[in-house]
Amino acid sequence: MKLKRAAITLTLTALALSTAACGGGSDNPQPSESAANSAASNSASPSASSSSTPSSFEVGDNFGPAKWTLTRDPSHDEDVIVRPEQVVLAARSSEMITALAVYSSSGEPLWDLQLEQGVDVQVLEKTVVMVDSKNVKSSTLDKDTRMSKITLLSLKDGSTQKEIEVPSDKVFTNDETIVFESDNTVNAIAWDGSVVNVDKAKLDRASPGKVSVVGTTLFWPKDNSADALVSANWTLQEFPNLPEKEVSAIDPLAIDNKLGLLIVQAMHGAAPKPSYFAVKAETGEIAYELSCPGYSHSDASTNIARNSPNGKYGVMESIWISADKGRCIGGGEQKEVELLAVDDSGTAYGTWAEEKMDDDQFVTVPANGEAKVSKGYYPVGIMTGGLGVHVLGFRQEGTIFRAKSITGNPPK
Repeated sequence: MKLKRAAITLTLTALALSTAACGGGSDNPQPSESAANSAASNSASPSASSSSTPSSFEVGDNFGPAKWTLTRDPSHDEDVIVRPEQVVLAARSSEMITALAVYSSSGEPLWDLQLEQGVDVQVLEKTVVMVDSKNVKSSTLDKDTRMSKITLLSLKDGSTQKEIEVPSDKVFTNDETIVFESDNTVNAIAWDGSVVNVDKAKLDRASPGKVSVVGTTLFWPKDNSADALVSANWTLQEFPNLPEKEVSAIDPLAIDNKLGLLIVQAMHGAAPKPSYFAVKAETGEIAYELSCPGYSHSDASTNIARNSPNGKYGVMESIWISADKGRCIGGGEQKEVELLAVDDSGTAYGTWAEEKMDDDQFVTVPANGEAKVSKGYYPVGIMTGGLGVHVLGFRQEGTIFRAKSITGNPPK
């Protein structure tokens, strides 16, 4: 999920939903005392209207009828972010996130935030990270300063886990990573909510704003160039069967935090062409090469892979990833595929990459099998127990929808 500008306001609205068990809504729990004290207004959060039974629409053959349904307002965009134990609905207006609503794997509302312009927001595995930057007026002739408060909230209940204050000119965002400088170190918020760091001296001439994190390992481009990637413990500039002098650029395409892998593209040859490799974040060793004929990265940023609940598999665009092998699906002479979810068996789910509408073309890719196309809506994420989260609505990009309803469907 990309970082967007927003400011925080907590609400205590009731988020109604339907479940197979009760068919009604439940009230939100009270937010943490720290979060409540930071509330600036009391405007309504995005809500789900209730119905007596879960509504149904045709999903893929791997999934059964819905256990719960959230009825949504299709007049605005929502990013449907699926974690093993929570579903996060991030309402958006243009390029800004305006609200978060968090639900459990049983479809029950947990907590919500109403957002206004001014705060950067990032949803990690078990943590929501917010960066609130404000001017601090000086009581002397010194110039006013701008300070940033980095707040980590529990994804489970919204309680405050940690607060860090640093000058705003020492805070950076890069590849969906929040990075900040202290006196002697460069620090980053890792996927598990921990703060990891590296001595500034290790960066040599690299800018702190170029630092990213995979797993709990910080890495950056050597000397701010594309010739090599480095961390505190390794340098990546050589690849199997590619002479070093022929490698002209190394581009990190994807970060798989749970597997601790970095997927990179190495351009090589007189007329540069790409090869693709999985790199172990802790050691910098090449884990394996991926066969990706016809693959092209969709944008200039490094994407974060979506993982199975058990963390053994990941997907990003058309790339399927495990600890010891990976491959690209489609492309070249075939249609381009966008994989959006993967379950604990390694079976990946997605649709055609070019489809951004009310689409029900379901692509299933078993871990060791060929892609199969069938009728039915695809899951946008898999939760613990194999529950597939499905969306009926107009897909804008990735997992951003103008959703009519969202369902939790157990595996067959």
